[in-house]
Amino acid sequence: MTYYPRPELLMLLTLLTALGCTTAPGSLTPTEVPEPIKLGDLVYIESPAGLYGDVVWLDDETLAVQYSPGFLGALSTRIWRLAVDGRYFDEIELPDHLSCGPQGQNGFQAPSPMPDGRMGYVVGCRIDPSVIEISRFVMALDSKTGEVEQLLDYPLPTFSVGTGGIVWNPAMNLAIMGNGRSFIDEQLSWYTKEGTEPIDVGLAQAYGPSWSPDGDQVAFIGSKEVGSPLTYSNLGLYVMNAEGKEVRLILEGFHDASGVAWSPQGRWLAFPAAFGEREEERYGLWLFDMELGQVRPIAEGSFGSVSWSQDGQRIAVVQFLGPPLESEDRVAIVEVGPLLGN
Repeated sequence: MTYYPRPELLMLLTLLTALGCTTAPGSLTPTEVPEPIKLGDLVYIESPAGLYGDVVWLDDETLAVQYSPGFLGALSTRIWRLAVDGRYFDEIELPDHLSCGPQGQNGFQAPSPMPDGRMGYVVGCRIDPSVIEISRFVMALDSKTGEVEQLLDYPLPTFSVGTGGIVWNPAMNLAIMGNGRSFIDEQLSWYTKEGTEPIDVGLAQAYGPSWSPDGDQVAFIGSKEVGSPLTYSNLGLYVMNAEGKEVRLILEGFHDASGVAWSPQGRWLAFPAAFGEREEERYGLWLFDMELGQVRPIAEGSFGSVSWSQDGQRIAVVQFLGPPLESEDRVAIVEVGPLLGN
């Protein structure tokens, strides 16, 4: 499931999964967390209690969110339509995958913004309820017509959806995703309609990708060291070209980052992370300025999924409140336009 649980809980789940199954020119290492002039206004949206995963904008007034009322199994998640003002929270009716048959179980997860305006998502299918194996297919929904299309001719070859989901270039002929081995040794791969190919970025970890608006670059989270379910990796923010070459470190010195989101105008990279030593760490939502090479916090707290509005004025986020095993996930909007002078 593409949940973004708070770090301690994620490490516990990663450990259980591992046991039971299957410095570069221009980089910035902040020794002191920069203090912003002002943090963004964080507005919570009224929605049911439960576990929230990916969140994306459908239009200016509506979000799509992955939601489950609790840990009810790998196929318990559905995708819901949530009004920014909290007026409605409705399940998006999606068809079961044909391969699953009438007796199979289906789950829907990982909503993502598509360059052509559709909503991408992943449908999981377990043909036989008595087995663990789940086949996952990458799909797209046209919310205006209700038409659904399978984007890849094959099920995902990974055990789970990669951290940060699968994201497509503007031409819609190439996607990129991690293999789901979160915070251990996750690696990125290219995906086309016909097949997949691993990307060697020269790092022990690489995940949470995001395409630049012009399709020329991919930003992602990486680390030079293999991670562990019981320790935290020193992470960095990297960019590479559209061929997976010219990998460049642009920021390092943080941990607990689940992915990155490129702003529609191409200047800003938004990512949730913690800076500082363990006793004085600062969790928050951060912006990296691609023009000035500077990082700044825009919201305080522990966050998961991040999504920009189409006009670049707001960011939708999932925030984790409370202790790890008593999680209270909240969907919120951060007003970033005034902070950025827009």
